[in-house]
Amino acid sequence: MIKKSILKSLMLLFLLMLVQQSKACEVEIKILGEQQVELYKPGEIIIVEVTIVNTHRDCSEPIDHTKILTEGCKVTAATPWKEIKACTYVRKLKIQISADGGTQLQLVCKRSCDKDGGFGKLILAKKS
Repeated sequence: MIKKSILKSLMLLFLLMLVQQSKACEVEIKILGEQQVELYKPGEIIIVEVTIVNTHRDCSEPIDHTKILTEGCKVTAATPWKEIKACTYVRKLKIQISADGGTQLQLVCKRSCDKDGGFGKLILAKKS
């Protein structure tokens, strides 16, 4: 009897730990086409695609509340979020490399919700 209750307690603890470690959203940011180079120049324009997979399926936070933050570049145009399959959203961004901001540019995609949200970052080298 005691062994059974200990086993149940351990299984419950394991499941709780598994749930706590999972993220609510997986975020992927990638450069489209043949635009990937070692060093980007100020004024150069690249197209990136942001993909978000909502792993918990019932997120209380709308996809439009996703924040896109930049450093060393700016978003000059963006498509609306498009659901390409259940719980998977895609958006393309037109990025212009800035002259300011040092030798790196960063594009960050951030989601906040009560299920740990999601986070993705793209860091590229640029000519200062």
